Amino acid sequence: MSLSISYSPTLEINARLSMLVISQRQLSQLDKAALDEFHLRLICFIKEAFQEKLGSVSDSSLENYIKISHDKSIAHGISSEKGVAMWIYLDVATNGKFIELEEVRGAFSDIKKSEQHLADIFNRLALMEIRKTAK
Repeated sequence: MSLSISYSPTLEINARLSMLVISQRQLSQLDKAALDEFHLRLICFIKEAFQEKLGSVSDSSLENYIKISHDKSIAHGISSEKGVAMWIYLDVATNGKFIELEEVRGAFSDIKKSEQHLADIFNRLALMEIRKTAK
């Protein structure tokens, strides 16, 4: 028994014509929608984590703070959602002075290691908070 495979240029042309084409404008709109949704999730997370500290801070003020802090994290090599969320959490916890802390300043000199440094700092801070709460 032999198997015969034939090539059909018509099928190839039809396959190319049926591909979905997304314009750069549409990609930009999708990116913005995803970023807006991420920031909304961060607002909810930060408001819950820092209820007492934030008091009656408005959502729009918190959103503005989150956007600024997000930009700071990007400037220091943190770009994943997890990394940005940790950065913003630590920034709020330190009253916007996270990057000024002595133990933090040097940690972000190597962009490739920035995300791991951030996770280590976040974990140490979380452990300190857990120990304080447990006492």
